[in-house]
Amino acid sequence: HVNIRLPKFEVTRATINPGDFINSSNELLGAFFLWDFGFNAIKEAYETAEFKQLMASKDHYDLVVTEAFFASESVIALGHRFNAPNIVISSVGANIHSLDCLGSPNIPSFMPDTRTKFTDKMSFLERFRNFGVIVLTRIMKYTYYYPKVQAIIDEHFGKYYPSLDSMISNISLTFLYSNQAMSPVAPLVPNMVRVGGIHLNKPGKLPVDLQKRADAAKDGFIYMSF
Repeated sequence: HVNIRLPKFEVTRATINPGDFINSSNELLGAFFLWDFGFNAIKEAYETAEFKQLMASKDHYDLVVTEAFFASESVIALGHRFNAPNIVISSVGANIHSLDCLGSPNIPSFMPDTRTKFTDKMSFLERFRNFGVIVLTRIMKYTYYYPKVQAIIDEHFGKYYPSLDSMISNISLTFLYSNQAMSPVAPLVPNMVRVGGIHLNKPGKLPVDLQKRADAAKDGFIYMSF
């Protein structure tokens, strides 16, 4: 297991707050910022000795797990490099990138883009704006974003690799870091799985004295734990 430090990216991250762009009123400006922010990080990672050693190794891997939706779709090429299935993690849940990659429906009338502050109960104007954000993002993605990702693949993996679209279509499974109980209803294809909260342990048992009080409380029992 190798951890790769990215000194240049860490300096940039310390001086810029991505949340300022994510929470801005201009969703498209936020997309451009996050894309370029991610491009700088992934290119620095590919130039490290550790990554070059990984690419040159003859190791075998049964599975490749990547976060591939913040200008780092190029890491999907590792699945092709090691001839292993690709599982992708989306740390922001179901967004336009993760939905489009697996062909899952993205319905603007009740599925708000993650960059907006809308809920699934939108007014007409909110639905109209949500539709515009999704359509314009797709145009930007295929005319600006994906060509830059493809150029990174060509430079660091080789032009003989399959196209980005081809490798994306071969993603085996996507884990969405969201929870159905706290997320709007959305139609998802079977290979998109919500895993939000999977790290949580099962709650322990109450102390015996508290359990007795709870069982004996005829009018209910409120228990708060911090």
